[in-house]
Amino acid sequence: MNLSEEFDFHGIGLRLNATASFRENVFLKLKTDFSFARQIINKEPEISIVLKEPSTSDGQNLRGVPLFKTPICRVYGKGRHRICDYGGGTQVHALNYGGKRNFEIFSEDENLLYEVAYTLILSSVGEALDLKGYHRVHGLGFSFKDLTYLLILPSGGGKSALATLLREKQGVKFFSDETPLIKKGVMYPFPLRVSMVPRVAQALGVEIKDKHIFKRKIYPEKILIPWNDSEVDSPRRLDGILVGKFIDPINGKPQISPAGQTLGLRGLVHSMVVGIGVAQMAEHMLRLNALGGLSRIGASRAKEAVISSLNSKSFSFLLGRDARENASVLEEFIDSRE
Repeated sequence: MNLSEEFDFHGIGLRLNATASFRENVFLKLKTDFSFARQIINKEPEISIVLKEPSTSDGQNLRGVPLFKTPICRVYGKGRHRICDYGGGTQVHALNYGGKRNFEIFSEDENLLYEVAYTLILSSVGEALDLKGYHRVHGLGFSFKDLTYLLILPSGGGKSALATLLREKQGVKFFSDETPLIKKGVMYPFPLRVSMVPRVAQALGVEIKDKHIFKRKIYPEKILIPWNDSEVDSPRRLDGILVGKFIDPINGKPQISPAGQTLGLRGLVHSMVVGIGVAQMAEHMLRLNALGGLSRIGASRAKEAVISSLNSKSFSFLLGRDARENASVLEEFIDSRE
C-alpha cells in the first residue's frame, strides 16, 4: 500500500510518501502533526520525503566518504548524495539538486523513524522558509486584544506550560508555542503540536484524547498535544517582545516591566539569528552546495532581528518556578495593555 500527502508551508511544497503498510502509523502521525499545512500543491514540491522499508537492493548500505558526525548520527557523502546513519539500520539518503531536495528514510524502528522524519521535515522546511525570509524563532507567539506578542524564555522556562494555561483565557490566539515565523516584522503561524514533558502535563492536569508520546533517541520523551483550528491566528504585526529570566526564588516575585529595545534584540539574536532551540539539523543543513544560502540566511535573520526589535516594544519578564503564578502575571499584563 502506498500512502501520499502534500503540504504547503507558506509557499514551500512538501510531498510525504510511505511505501510499506507497516509505516502507516508513522505516516498518519506526521500527517496529523503538520495538518495545518495540508494542501494539494499544483507544482513539483521543493521537498520530497519517502518512508521506506530497509532493503540492501535500494542501496541502504551505501555510505561513501565520512564527512562528520552529530550527537545522533554519522554523515557520509557520495557525489550529490548524502547518507545520514542513525544506527540500528536507520538511515536517511538525501539527493539535493537544482533547488529540489529528495529524501528516503529507511528504518525498522518505528520510534526512531518518526523522530528522524519529524525533525527532517522541520529542518528542511525551515531552511527553505529562511531563504524566503520567513524566520523561525524559538518562542511562544500569541495575540490578545489585537496585540501580538513574542515570549522568549530560557531553557526550561515553561513556554508550553504557559501556552497551555493561556489556552484557558478567552480571546487569546496562538501562532506557535515552539517556533512562530517572523517576516518583515509580521508574525506568521507555524502551529506545531504543543510539546511538554509528561511530568509537567501531569502537574497541569492535561487530559487530551489526541495527544501522543514523542519518544526520542537521546532526549527525554515529550507529549505532543494538538491545537484547535479556532485557536490559531492569522498573520499580524509583532507588537511586543517579552524576554524572560528566572528570579531569585527567595526574594523575588514574577513581574513584567518595560525594557529597552536592546533586550528584545538580544533575545532575537539568541532565539532566531543563532536559532538556539530551533530544529536545524546539522546533518541536513551543513552542505558545501548550501554555504551561499546559509550565508544569506544568517544575514537575513540578523536584519529581521533588527527590524522586529526596532518596531516592537520590549519587556523584561522575571519568572518564578510556579507556572500558574507566571501565567497569572502574564494575563494581568496583556489585560492591562490596549
